[in-house]
Parts: sequence; structure tokens; C-alpha cells
Amino acid sequence: MPQKKINKKSIIIRLVELPKSGMRIFWPKEMTLLKKLEEKYSIEFLNELSLSKKYNSLAVLFNEDFAKEIDRRFKNFNYKPKSYEDFSCKVQKNKFDSDKQYNKPIKSIKDFLNE
Repeated sequence: MPQKKINKKSIIIRLVELPKSGMRIFWPKEMTLLKKLEEKYSIEFLNELSLSKKYNSLAVLFNEDFAKEIDRRFKNFNYKPKSYEDFSCKVQKNKFDSDKQYNKPIKSIKDFLNE
């Protein structure tokens, strides 16, 4: 099943406060900024991204503090935990007490006290 195409304009509308005037300048500038963000992050992540409030421009996201926060969210977005199969191999390699073979001979109490 093909993935649904993501509308970039809706991403901008969701993240940025639209100006009352100057729309001719606003849209090309914001689309350019969104493309720069898309080079660094995936469009799927940007579609899921939510901010605490709407800002005047996407240029805010290039700020050092915002960039660190978005990098952290992007890592969380792409995080995939290790599968159980990886852990099961380690458990099988480790032997349990009943399976272990000891090289030391079993000593009696008399042998222990003579040492």
C-alpha cells in the first residue's frame, strides 16, 4: 500500500503562526526553511513534530537550543530497541550452574584441613 503523501504546507501551518499580510514573501521563505530542515530530519518526523506554541518562522528551529531539543526528539523518533533474539543468543551461550563443568576436583574436609 503506497504511503500517503505528506503536505508540506500543512506542516508549516501547524508549526508557524501565519502573518496577516505579506503572504507572498512568507510562503517561499518558509518552504525554503522546511526543505533545509528536511535535509537534516525526515519529512515523517517533521510531520509528527509538535511544539509548545506557534512561532513566527521556522528559522527559530535553527537556533542552537531548539536544534538540540529537536535532535533529541529525532533520535527518540528513530530509536528501535534490540530484539529479543539478540538477548536469547547471549543467554544460551552462558551456562547455568547445573550445566557448568568444574575443573577443580572435589575435596573432602580432611583434604581441605591438611592444606
